[in-house]
Amino acid sequence: DADLYLPALLEGFLGSRRWMAARLGRAGGSVKSHTKTAAVRANGKLGGRPRKVHHVTADIA
Repeated sequence: DADLYLPALLEGFLGSRRWMAARLGRAGGSVKSHTKTAAVRANGKLGGRPRKVHHVTADIA
């Protein structure tokens, strides 16, 4: 006789909540719309994403 916990089995079968949320978010983010296109163009006119600043440290010994 083995006890089985159905919600745990389904979570393993269907994927965890975190995995499912990531998949839904990815699907929503890949949708193309006129609003997103306009936002991308507006942000591009501002110069786009700023570059990462790399700080140089000098070792003084």
